Amino acid sequence: MEVGVKLRLPDSNSHQKLSTILSTLHIKSLIQENIFFDSKSSKLSSNLAALRLCFHNLDSYCRVRREFGVGENEDLVCLSGFRNVRQVFDWKGLKLELGETIYDFGTSYEIECD
Repeated sequence: MEVGVKLRLPDSNSHQKLSTILSTLHIKSLIQENIFFDSKSSKLSSNLAALRLCFHNLDSYCRVRREFGVGENEDLVCLSGFRNVRQVFDWKGLKLELGETIYDFGTSYEIECD
C-alpha cells in the first residue's frame, strides 16, 4: 500500500521559495499536457468517459475511441485541458513533487510526497 500526502500551496511565491530551497535535490522535471474531447452527441460523457490526449515531455497516448462507440467519422469536440509542470526532488530517500497546474481559469500550486 502506498500513502501520499498532497499539500496545496497558497501562491507562486511559496512555490518559488520551495523550488529554491530544494534546488540541490532536483532529479528531473516532468511536463504534462492533458486535453479532453467528447463527440458532438456527448457519447463519451454519457458513458462517464472522455477521450484524453496526454502529452508527457513530447510523448503522447490516448484512450481507444471504439471502446465507447465513437465512430471514425464522428467529429470530436475539445472540452478543455490543463498543463502540469512537476519538479521531482529526492529528499532523504523520499520523492517530493513540486507541482504547478495551469488551467484556463488560473494556476494552482502543490507539493506531494508518496
